[in-house]
Amino acid sequence: MAINSRQEPACGGQDLVLEVSGAFDSYRWLPGGETTPTITVRPAERTSYLVEAMSGGCRARGSITVGPVMPPLAPTLAVSPSWALGGPGLVAYATARPGSSYLWTSDNGTISSGQGSAIAVLSPAFAGILHITLVETDAAGCAHPMASTQVQVVASPGGLLFYPVTPCRIFDTRDTQSPLRIGDYWGSRFWAVGTCGIPYTARALAANITAVNASTPGSLKVNAGYYAEIPPTDVLQFPIERARAGTGVIKLLPDDHNILFYAAGAAGTVHVIMDVSGYFE
Repeated sequence: MAINSRQEPACGGQDLVLEVSGAFDSYRWLPGGETTPTITVRPAERTSYLVEAMSGGCRARGSITVGPVMPPLAPTLAVSPSWALGGPGLVAYATARPGSSYLWTSDNGTISSGQGSAIAVLSPAFAGILHITLVETDAAGCAHPMASTQVQVVASPGGLLFYPVTPCRIFDTRDTQSPLRIGDYWGSRFWAVGTCGIPYTARALAANITAVNASTPGSLKVNAGYYAEIPPTDVLQFPIERARAGTGVIKLLPDDHNILFYAAGAAGTVHVIMDVSGYFE
């Protein structure tokens, strides 16, 4: 005797409806003891269900083994954290699943290509925060929860072109166990070119800077050049022992590719991470 199963509701439901195929006079399910031709179950693990049906003195038995039904997941969304106006299209990637379609939306500019697919190219129209949302509809016609992210769109320095690179880490002071000393007038300097595909002819970087594991609260300042002065404005402010990140364009000098990092605040230490998504030349 066959037992059919279906998800209830069809999209996103976590219940299974088990139904005996054919008509009988009486039914008895195990486990549970239900006496109807259809039962609704929500197994926490793979479980076997048995049913005994009677009709005109004849007995029939059937069984089915089912597991828990997982709710649909939001697609994974990957995109560069920063992008410069005037550069090539901003490419966003989603988890590609057979039979799925993808609806991309943006509040800055247009989706120039890839609407409906797992890879979309966006064309931002102005500097600022760009919000991207994505809804995946799977092969069964079920919409998954929405995924979203944001990108810092920055104005291109005058006369320069932007060249994206695969997001790459320029440095991480945790690797050398040499954190910045908060309040140290001299700051710390890091070499900015020759790695991550950044050429020596680069004049600015599109960067994401993160402060982590600070022993005291403070702020981070950045300037170009080994002998650079401490700039008056902050890139970001950081609390104790919590990560804070900021994005922006960092200028490079034509004959000095050092970047000065200065941590302002009471005496202490903080680790700094710098990732790049492209450069200007």
